Amino acid sequence: MSSDDDSSDDRHLCSGGLSKLSRDKQNGTVIQRPPIRAKLAYDSSDSNNEIVVMPPMKSAISSVLTSGPRLTATGSNTRDPVNMADDESSSSSSSSSDDSTSPFKSTLAQRLARRNEAEKLTSNAAQSNVKLKDSEKSNPSNRSSNPVRKENAHSSQETTYSIENKVGRLNMANSRPENLPSPASSSDESIRLMTISNGQRAIENTTKYTSLNSDSDSDDSLLASSQLRNNKPASRTAPRKNPILAKKPSVKAQQKELAKEMREQVRRDKQLAKEMEKDLRHQQRIAKQAAAQAEKDDRKRRRIESEQTRGKRAIDELAILMEHSLCHHQELTLRNDLQETGFLVDSYPSGLGGDVVQFIRCDYVFGGGARAVEMLKQSKREEYQHLPIVGVVFHDPMNFISKIERDAHDEDDDYPKLESFLKGLEVGWRAAWRVGAEQRPRFIFYLNNVHATLDQLWVKSRRKDQSMKAPPTGEELQDALIWLSIQFCVDCIHYLCPEDLSTQITKMAVWLAREPYQRQMTDLECAKKTKMLCSDMDPPLVRSQDCWRRQLCQVPGISETMASSVVSYFPTMRSLYLRYQDTSLTEDQKILLLADCFGREGRRDVKCSDAVYRILTSKNPNELI
Repeated sequence: MSSDDDSSDDRHLCSGGLSKLSRDKQNGTVIQRPPIRAKLAYDSSDSNNEIVVMPPMKSAISSVLTSGPRLTATGSNTRDPVNMADDESSSSSSSSSDDSTSPFKSTLAQRLARRNEAEKLTSNAAQSNVKLKDSEKSNPSNRSSNPVRKENAHSSQETTYSIENKVGRLNMANSRPENLPSPASSSDESIRLMTISNGQRAIENTTKYTSLNSDSDSDDSLLASSQLRNNKPASRTAPRKNPILAKKPSVKAQQKELAKEMREQVRRDKQLAKEMEKDLRHQQRIAKQAAAQAEKDDRKRRRIESEQTRGKRAIDELAILMEHSLCHHQELTLRNDLQETGFLVDSYPSGLGGDVVQFIRCDYVFGGGARAVEMLKQSKREEYQHLPIVGVVFHDPMNFISKIERDAHDEDDDYPKLESFLKGLEVGWRAAWRVGAEQRPRFIFYLNNVHATLDQLWVKSRRKDQSMKAPPTGEELQDALIWLSIQFCVDCIHYLCPEDLSTQITKMAVWLAREPYQRQMTDLECAKKTKMLCSDMDPPLVRSQDCWRRQLCQVPGISETMASSVVSYFPTMRSLYLRYQDTSLTEDQKILLLADCFGREGRRDVKCSDAVYRILTSKNPNELI
C-alpha cells in the first residue's frame, strides 16, 4: 500500500466504526491496517525538552494490525529519537498478512496476554516510582548528577493524567467478560477488535514514550523513569503551592472591624490626651513650686537686707580675734561671755607680744563673721573688713606700772619706756596686717586694778630700806594716762575683776558692731533719725524741701506729717525767714504765723509755732526751747 492509500484510508476511518470500503467488503472479513501515525520523539537540540512529532516510517506500512507495533530505543543515548517498529521482522509480517484468518485464531490469547502485560506494567511502574522517591530522599545528589531534559510542569501533569486515564479504560475493557465472536456478527467483531487494537496500541505507545531515558532492556524501569521525569518540577526550587483563598469578609464584618478600630483609636487618643494633661499639670506644679521657692528666697533675701540695713544682724557680722593665752585663761570667762552674747570668737596669734584683742567683720548677706574668719585664714584681705582697733589686756598691773618712769631732771623726757612700748605695738601691727605707715591703729589698754596695786607698793617701800627706789605716785600715774590719751589717742579702761573685763570688752564689741548703722541712719546726725525721701539725682528744690522737712522734725512736738504740711505752705527755710522779717507784721502775728499750718483741723498749735519762731529769730544761744 502506498502513502496515498494510507491517507485516504485515514480519512474514511472513525472511532467505533468502519470506512465505506470496509463495509462493502464485510463478507470477506478482511481487516485493513489503519495508517501509521506520526512518531513521537525527543528533540536533542531543544532546551525546553518538548516532544517533537516525527514523520512516519514507510517500513511500518506493511505491518499487520494483529501483531501490533511497539516502541524500541534505536540507540544507546537516552536523548536519541525513539522509532516505531513492528513486533516481528518484515518476512514474518509479510507471511502473516497473507493469512487472513490468523486474527480470529489468536484474538483471545492476545487479549489476555496484553491485559496481563498492562497490569504488570502498571504495578511495576507504581513500585518503581515509590523506590525512586525513597532513593531521591535518601540521596538528593542523584537529581543533579544525572541531568535530564525537563518539560513544562503543566504539560507533564496532563501527560500523567492522560496515561492514567487510558490505562484505567484499558483495565475496565479487559475486565469485562468476553465471548468468542459468532460467525453471524463478524462485522461487529471486527469493529470491536479494531477498537481494542487501537486502544492497546495507544496505551503501549504512551507508556513507552514516557520511558525514553531509561534502559531499553527493562520495561519497568522505562515506565518508572518516565513517570519520575513527568512528576519532577520544571525548576530546582520547590513547586509553588496554590494559595489558599480566604473567604472575603462580609460588609457587616468589615463595618464591625472598622468600628472596633475607630473605638481603639478614640481610646488611644483619650489616653494620650490624659497623659499630656498629666504632664502639663506636673510641669505647672513644678513651675509653681519653683516660683514659690524663688519668691520665698527673694523674701528671705529682702528680709536679711532689711535687717542688715537696720543693724539687726550687726552682732553676727563681727568676729573677735584673741590670743591663745587670753582665750584659754583659767580665771577669765571672756570667751564664754562673748559667745553667749552672739559673737564669734576665734583664737588667732597676733605676734605683738601680749594679750591682744582684735576685730574683723563681714556683711551678713555675704556670710557674716564666719565668712570673715574663713577668708582671714586663706589670706584674702579683700573679702573682709579689718577694724584698726587693738585692745591690750594687762593682767599683771606691774607690767604697766614698771613702764611709768621719767627723768626728773629732763623736762622733755615723757615716759620713754611707755613710748617705746607703744611704738613697738604699732610697728608690729602694721607688719602683721601689711598696711602702710599712713594708717595708725587705735589702742585700748585694759588695766587690772592699777591704783590698788600702786598703793600696796608704797606701803611696802616705806617698811623697807629707805634707800630703795620709790614707786611712781598716784599723780604720776594719772599724768601718764593723760599723756597717752593726748599724745597717742590711747584709751585706758580699769577693771577690778575678770567679770568686769568681760563686760567692758562685750560693750566695746557691741558698739563696734552697731557703729556703721548708727552713722548711716541720717545725714544730719540728729536725735530723730529721719530718712531722706529724695536722691542726689533730684532737682535742687526737691532736695532743699526734703532738708527743710527733716529740720522741722527736730523741733520737739513736730512730727513728719506736721512738717510736711508746713513745707506745703513754706517750701524752704528762707521763705519762712523772709516772712518773719516782714515789718508789717506784729510780734504776736509772727509767733502765731504757723499755728494754722500744721494740718490739724479745728486746732491751733501755738506752742509749735512759737518754738519755730524762736529757733529762727532768737539771738540768745542759751535760750531753751
